[in-house]
Amino acid sequence: MSDTATKCFKQMFPDSPIAQKYSCSRTKSRVMVEELARDTQTDISGKMKAWPFSVATDGSNEGNEKFFPINVNVLSNDGLSVEKHLLSFPSLHADATGENSFKLLDGELKKHDIGWEKCMAMGSDNASVMTGKHKGVIAYCHKKNEDIFMAGCPCHLLHLAAEKGAKELEVSIEDMLIDVYYYLDKSTKRKQALQAFQTLCGEEQRKILKHGSTRWLSMGKCLERLLQQWEPLTEFFKSELEPKSKGKTTSASSTSSANDLPVPSYVSNKGTVPSASSSGTSSKQPSSGSKKATVSSTSSSVTGRPNSSKQPSTEAATPNKLTRPERVQDILQSRTKKLYFLFLNNVIPEFDSANVTLQREYHIIHQVRPVVLKLLKSLLVRFVKPSAMLGKSVLSVNYSTSSPASLKSDIDLVIGHGARSYLWLIQC
Repeated sequence: MSDTATKCFKQMFPDSPIAQKYSCSRTKSRVMVEELARDTQTDISGKMKAWPFSVATDGSNEGNEKFFPINVNVLSNDGLSVEKHLLSFPSLHADATGENSFKLLDGELKKHDIGWEKCMAMGSDNASVMTGKHKGVIAYCHKKNEDIFMAGCPCHLLHLAAEKGAKELEVSIEDMLIDVYYYLDKSTKRKQALQAFQTLCGEEQRKILKHGSTRWLSMGKCLERLLQQWEPLTEFFKSELEPKSKGKTTSASSTSSANDLPVPSYVSNKGTVPSASSSGTSSKQPSSGSKKATVSSTSSSVTGRPNSSKQPSTEAATPNKLTRPERVQDILQSRTKKLYFLFLNNVIPEFDSANVTLQREYHIIHQVRPVVLKLLKSLLVRFVKPSAMLGKSVLSVNYSTSSPASLKSDIDLVIGHGARSYLWLIQC
């Protein structure tokens, strides 16, 4: 930009003598920015030497380099308010181990003649390379100052907890959102076809939103939009598969009942479906040996573990990969999986509410614990009896399955109005 700014200004302001004399290309701009940054760093380092401070950093990949932006929180000159500053933006040219990351951080502080004595806390994500007790960055920080408090990212911890809980379901909501979006992305023909089905189904023509795996607040909105367009999407993907299925035998995924419980994990997670045919076998009716091979292959796919029973190579089932529209259509036609999505649509806003609070720009460290406890309580009341929580701290509530007396019955579980209504509908 600096290389072209001089020419642009002269053409934009031909009657201005200042613009005609303006000359500031890449070299001069770089020197000016570096000098201004040096003055700012001097001011920040002066405050860090005079007042207690905290440091936060995290690795960020850019091409072949790994950057570690160093952010600091420090008191203002009058000591009455907390200021946030970017001290430096160094890059690491070695393996991103805890020791190397600490050496980079320590070197930046030494460059400005800043010691660790006044450092109160260290902030980062919850990766072991940062939080490890023996070889993490915090372990090396404690060698400099054992009183440094390690402050992990509460939003990251909430995400990990939600992600682990969602894995208990037999469908991956994240994979589904990604499959639907990218199948429609950059294809005007497919988008127009979906719009036709939206009109046919009486739904408002709305775009399918893109979910980013690192943008935790996007999943709730994307899921809500997906549920709004569930019927048009079902008809759209059905039409996408119709030309391919003409004159062909029905696949295992299309013949299976959409209401079967539970749904095999090979459809939701593996993206493959075992083939019932055996290599070298041309008969239409499978033999008893091929049936055993099919059952063995299915069992291996569901459990995620290789089957221990040995089968002849001629009887082994060969898995066939499902295409993206086949994966999506299998989910859209399943009542069970739609029920999962409706349940998640009711739960995710609880996590979003906590994330919105914790991601505010101003300092809310005094609210972190109350926000997390509030989230925990809102989750417990969904499946724990009120009598088991009455007069107790949230942290002391016994919600283990080993104490069934404190857990609600299935009919009393809070799964959301949408999921409850749909469950009642499919049971009628």
